[in-house]
Amino acid sequence: FLSYDCTTFSTSSGVRSLGTSSSMDTVSGLAAQIPGNASVWALIGFLVVVVKAGTVLLGLVDSVYRWVLRSAVNPKSFGSWAVVSGASDGIGKEYSLALARKGLNVVLIARSKDKLAAVAEEITGLGVEAKVVVADLADAAAFGAIGKAIEGLEVGVLINNAGLSYSYPDYLVSFGDKESHIDDWRIDTLVALNVGAVTRMIRLVLPQMVARKKGAIVNVSSGFAVYPLGLMTVYAATKNYVNHMTVALEQEYGPQGIRFQSLMPNFVSTAMSKQRPSLLVPSPKQYVKSALTTLGQDLQSSGYFWHELQWYACCSLLRASFSVADDAFQLLCSYVLSLVPSKVLESQAFKMHAEVMSRILSYIKPTNQRIWKVSQNKSKMTFTMTECKGVA
Repeated sequence: FLSYDCTTFSTSSGVRSLGTSSSMDTVSGLAAQIPGNASVWALIGFLVVVVKAGTVLLGLVDSVYRWVLRSAVNPKSFGSWAVVSGASDGIGKEYSLALARKGLNVVLIARSKDKLAAVAEEITGLGVEAKVVVADLADAAAFGAIGKAIEGLEVGVLINNAGLSYSYPDYLVSFGDKESHIDDWRIDTLVALNVGAVTRMIRLVLPQMVARKKGAIVNVSSGFAVYPLGLMTVYAATKNYVNHMTVALEQEYGPQGIRFQSLMPNFVSTAMSKQRPSLLVPSPKQYVKSALTTLGQDLQSSGYFWHELQWYACCSLLRASFSVADDAFQLLCSYVLSLVPSKVLESQAFKMHAEVMSRILSYIKPTNQRIWKVSQNKSKMTFTMTECKGVA
């Protein structure tokens, strides 16, 4: 330990005492050496700038290559069949149609028999086969039927798309005057679909892919997996599971020729997101057209160029714990936004969801207002418009 006063510094062992004057002489001596080394420090600074600039330039070239010049992988090269969960609507439906246009036969999995039949009719009209499996993936018994349906098929592509989100941003439990709509059923179903079903579907198709040493598995995660997100807590956590599992499976089975992808879109204009189409909110068809070009090539991707820009900004602000492509957009965002505290975006995201929750609650409280309700019947989960009278 060091004890000191205003004039001397001395070690507790009393080995040596360094007076104030000698301290100042030492500092002055060090300072005197700096001008002589100025050229060395200037060279180091120059090299740092060159390396950073070179990295940005190479990243820009990589970005142009990935989003403009790179050829897409033919999905049929992985096998003759694709399996798509959540295939009756939205992203799942568009993936089914897009893969059928590429010449793949498609196994369609969802709860709605009528919607699946309509999609199957569109697919067979494209000159390929379609198999319909009506199943609720929140029910563990469904996977036995799915396994039998795909037995003997050369499944080359799996699109793990089925999932569940919140009806609107909300707290995990009620407290004070805040009544949460997040109940045990929703939590159980969220985990069953977003975690359990994704894992079980992979286990169904992976053995035959490994036997053939080729296949592609796309797990639809979410941009919400990038960082912890208050008021969407359980949903964001389950999607982070999907992302981490996908990266780990690539480590396990990549050497066996299996290509994995964690697809992390931001808002897409679907029934789940309830967002209108715009530049940053593509339609399911626009999104899938873009995302399909990354199949078999990118381990982690937003799947959509404009989402990629948003993604890099978030990663830069929040110092995300997983790696992303080291290209120009991420680097530039990192340099510009590195001074912004990471809590800023977290608080803004929380505030945004709190405002959404407040608007929805203020909308459903007056009499004679229509609201979105979710049926909690596990055998038939549907969104319905309901007249809401006198809701407190």
